[in-house]
Amino acid sequence: MLSRLTIGSRYIIMVITGALIRKARKDRGMSQIQLAEGICTQATISSIENQNVCTSVDILVKICRKLDLKITDVAKNQRYGDKIFSYIEDDMRNHLYAEANRQINQIDTKKLETRYMLGRYHCYRGFIELYINDDIHEAIFHFNLQLTQYSADKFTFYQA
Repeated sequence: MLSRLTIGSRYIIMVITGALIRKARKDRGMSQIQLAEGICTQATISSIENQNVCTSVDILVKICRKLDLKITDVAKNQRYGDKIFSYIEDDMRNHLYAEANRQINQIDTKKLETRYMLGRYHCYRGFIELYINDDIHEAIFHFNLQLTQYSADKFTFYQA
């Protein structure tokens, strides 16, 4: 089932797999009430687990943290590249640049549908060129593409 999640004032459509959340919760011996504590209501946990519905990405992130799950394992965006980009972001945050490089090499740039997605690709590619290949010129090339050709809006500079 598709859920419309709120991020700030924007909505995104994601597929949520509530069964994975239920399994992780039960594996940890937690009740729905225990999982909901400090995050949301028990009814919200029930909706997530049984109807695959969650209206807030913040709630989903907190639940995943409490259960030690990656949000990308329980919620999938329908756009090509989103899941692999989230893995790349995790790898880069954890300084696993070789793994990020392996992941980014799997992306078919022809399938990236928006300027924002192409910008993300070039931003991550720039970091990989810098940290893996130690090629400052290639890194600058990709960062320049991200900032000048594929910026989605005036805030893209800050995303980079």
